[in-house]
Amino acid sequence: MSVAASSTQSEAAAKANTVHAWRCAAALGLGAPENVAQRFGETGLAEFSGKPLSLQPLQGDPSGPWIGATRAQRPAGMSEDEWCDALLLATSHCVAATHAAFALADDGDGVVLLRVPAGHDHPDLLAAELACLLGLRQAVEQVTKSKAPAKAAASQPKPGQSLQSAAPLHTRPAPAQASPLRDEDIQQFEAPQQVLELVYAAAAALGFSPEQAVAAAHTGSLKIDGVSVGLACDDTGLTLVVAADVAAQALDTPARRRLALQANVHLMATTGVALAWDRGQARLVSRCQTEGHSAEDLAAWLTNLAGLSRAIAEQRGAQATRPH
Repeated sequence: MSVAASSTQSEAAAKANTVHAWRCAAALGLGAPENVAQRFGETGLAEFSGKPLSLQPLQGDPSGPWIGATRAQRPAGMSEDEWCDALLLATSHCVAATHAAFALADDGDGVVLLRVPAGHDHPDLLAAELACLLGLRQAVEQVTKSKAPAKAAASQPKPGQSLQSAAPLHTRPAPAQASPLRDEDIQQFEAPQQVLELVYAAAAALGFSPEQAVAAAHTGSLKIDGVSVGLACDDTGLTLVVAADVAAQALDTPARRRLALQANVHLMATTGVALAWDRGQARLVSRCQTEGHSAEDLAAWLTNLAGLSRAIAEQRGAQATRPH
């Protein structure tokens, strides 16, 4: 074996050992018994409060990103269709606060998913994220036990009020140079100045005219390759909450809503996005950190999100026209 290969194996083993140790410490931080914590450290799977909990690094690196998952049981007396509607609505609400979504298992249980961003390089931080995941499970179970999740959600303020708040803007083929924003060009879309300037520059990189780029930063609403996209900033001021419209047929029947929820497991694990129901509109929702990202990075990320939205619409359209 070459020295380089041996070094690579040693590095991989060291990372795996750190992953095991951090997961074990995180489980202990949640109050798990020693034997449960050890098993959780080794496998990333254990039972907490009678429900399975999973935590896996997405790239084999203890610094993240990670994805966590647990189960939420459908309340007695609630139909499967009502349960699916509640999970889709809950996804649109929780993404405003954290990078989480709801999905559906084959047996009808809800799946609560949480992406932990890179940089959570301490077991105490992982324990806090797992506590958040378990809290989301408890919240959705408690709310849906009222058998009126849609009514309860409708009475609350919607996350990211600026999402889709203005007429979308259309891109132009010729790129434009970004220039600093003026004070008077702001502020339906509430965000720190550096985030507003990042959105302006990303819009310019997408081919918006200077006036359109200013309007995008002002409203948090834009159109990319025919897809309406809305932006809001979370409470930290460091993360964008993003929603991209999806064609109505994506969620227009109970069967498609079930398929969308089942797809959320794969979507969250691979791309960090999820299908949701937001104020009467099917949307892809996600979160995008702004620190360390250039305007070109954000433009590329938004373009990929719009492309995924179109692909889902085309897939659902093909299914709708397929002979039965």
